[in-house]
Amino acid sequence: MNQDINNNLNEITEIHLSLKEVYQKLSEEATGEQQEHYKAKQEHYETLSKEMIQLIYNLGGKYIECKNPTEHELEDLVAMISNKKDTVSLEKVAEKTDEFKQMAREKYETVLQEHQFSQDEEELLKNHIHKL
Repeated sequence: MNQDINNNLNEITEIHLSLKEVYQKLSEEATGEQQEHYKAKQEHYETLSKEMIQLIYNLGGKYIECKNPTEHELEDLVAMISNKKDTVSLEKVAEKTDEFKQMAREKYETVLQEHQFSQDEEELLKNHIHKL
């Protein structure tokens, strides 16, 4: 696997980890059913990040913690969650998490176009995209 592909897959992993952090923070701030919902999302993205790391190794790459492409936005989101609990801020959080997901999907598409994967490998990546 070439370095660009490996870097893109690492960045996708970092986006998964960002989403995990956002939902962890939301879970900490919520109560009851809402807290359970956010906790489930947190666990989902944690699982996705672990799957992606395993996928990187299976494809012959190496997982390297890299600069998160969403780092500043993540910090803003966490601050927003901590400072406000109103509906408007939750809508903004939802918008931002959708942006993170779209960014990851675009990176997946780049990876799929720029690298010749076996049919099995490509199927694994596409299944991973659908979980996002």
